[in-house]
Amino acid sequence: VQQGRIDESRFFTYMRRGGSDRVYKVKGFFAGILGVDAEQWRNHDLMKFEPSEVQQISLTYPEEKIVLEKDVNGSWAMTAPQASSVDSTVVERLAASLSTMRASGFVDSLLPAETLGLGQPEVVVSVKLADGTEQKVSVGNELEDNLFYCAKEHDDQVYTLARFRLDQFMKRSPDLVKEDVEEAEKEGEEAGL
Repeated sequence: VQQGRIDESRFFTYMRRGGSDRVYKVKGFFAGILGVDAEQWRNHDLMKFEPSEVQQISLTYPEEKIVLEKDVNGSWAMTAPQASSVDSTVVERLAASLSTMRASGFVDSLLPAETLGLGQPEVVVSVKLADGTEQKVSVGNELEDNLFYCAKEHDDQVYTLARFRLDQFMKRSPDLVKEDVEEAEKEGEEAGL
């Protein structure tokens, strides 16, 4: 007996094309490559778009709504809760993280609305694209293990979202406002610094 050697020619996989009843015996062990967990085959995308196509981002909290809009020159500005300049780099990063927002998992059991917290979400993030379409995700209550319930608009599926993903886009007004360098220097001079 020779240990540590596997004769791959002895392994095979039964395969069938989708929509066909014909089954083939294919040399090789594909189950190890493809995986067997059914959840990995489900669509985890909560939002998916090209970041350059974003025209507006809204973050709606129970106590505040932040609206960021891109002008014809590609510059970003905050239009609500008050008009102000924003750090475009921060907004571009925000758009990029939203463009690939993926769920951590799925909630397939029927849970009470109070448990989910989606009736009064912690935050609703909405993105309007250049083609006029809008993508919206609501984030509800926290589960254990730093996961939150969430749902996307026009989809009955309830998902889970990891805290690190939430932290990427859950920004408040002060996080986005651009500090005026000249004003900061002026205040520093007045204070005798």
